[in-house]
Amino acid sequence: MKKALISTIAVFASQLILLSLLAACSTRDPVKQIAGEYNQLREQNGRGRNMTEEQQESKDALRYAQLFKKIANGSVEREKEYAELLITITENTIEFNENEVFTLAEDLAKIYTDIAEGNDDFGVQKIKVIEDTKELTIIIDYIDIRGYSVRPLDEDKMEYSGEQLVEYDGSLGEHRIEITFYDASASERFAEQYPIWATHDIKEVPAYLGVKLKLKGVYSPDHAFVLYIGSDEPISIDEQDFMSLNRPMGSIELIIRRVNLS
Repeated sequence: MKKALISTIAVFASQLILLSLLAACSTRDPVKQIAGEYNQLREQNGRGRNMTEEQQESKDALRYAQLFKKIANGSVEREKEYAELLITITENTIEFNENEVFTLAEDLAKIYTDIAEGNDDFGVQKIKVIEDTKELTIIIDYIDIRGYSVRPLDEDKMEYSGEQLVEYDGSLGEHRIEITFYDASASERFAEQYPIWATHDIKEVPAYLGVKLKLKGVYSPDHAFVLYIGSDEPISIDEQDFMSLNRPMGSIELIIRRVNLS
């Protein structure tokens, strides 16, 4: 009888301990929990046991992806705290508004998941065109690009070929613009659709608009990816000096005006 009572008390005590642990986990502050996991990740030194450097990088990327995912799923009521936490984790290298914290964290989670899975096909992703009669909106998707600049080119302005400046060969038409992406490259998916160093028609421009746009992607000696867009029809674009891309992924929109129709 005594043994049975002791056994019952022991089981009951174990259940109480388990319930208290579950309660502690359920009530643990999610912001502090993420901060603690981040600190643990930072404090790790060296590689894991029997891990190559590549395997360790993949493991770390996955853990960062999980942190960003938790922030992305955070409570709107604690938006400011999550924003401060994201600033800490990214070491204040990304500018964003407080109300963008969850979408930015989602973007970062996607990027770090890709890195963890060995899919690091970053850079210029694709180009598309939104139609209008008097102007065309060029939308260029990117991942992990530092910034870009835009300028119109005179007809005799030289261009890059084989990473050096050469005389323009006329293949893009009489009127050209130059878009430079700094510390960037073309993604594999972009290069498959528009092979580098060659001139192509932009497939997304509908024939009924009566204008043909061509493009050529090249590399410059200073680690930039340069897109030339040209046409025989007069086109213009507003010049932009270096524009920082603080978001890790997104799109840029450029308005190309059809001069004869404006």
